[in-house]
Amino acid sequence: MADLTYSKCKETCRKLGSCCSSEYCEMAAEEMKAKNVPVPSMPFIKDGVCIVPPQYRILCTIHQCKISGLGFDPEDPKWTKKYFALREKLEATM
Repeated sequence: MADLTYSKCKETCRKLGSCCSSEYCEMAAEEMKAKNVPVPSMPFIKDGVCIVPPQYRILCTIHQCKISGLGFDPEDPKWTKKYFALREKLEATM
């Protein structure tokens, strides 16, 4: 999912990481602490890429602006279908 959303963000975002929110970084840090994983220093964005592994930043991993804003990508129905199929699989494992 991280690769799928990242590739779409690279295509459409003016600045990668512009939708990052500090509370999501804090949630990711808490998740890493809970799993005894070393927490890197903030900010977690380095050279336009989040350095936190996707499994510790679930909300960030599934986020994509068009999905959040419109519920789909009107220019890319194939991508939208792939996104929701993968998201459904992920939700089934939680």
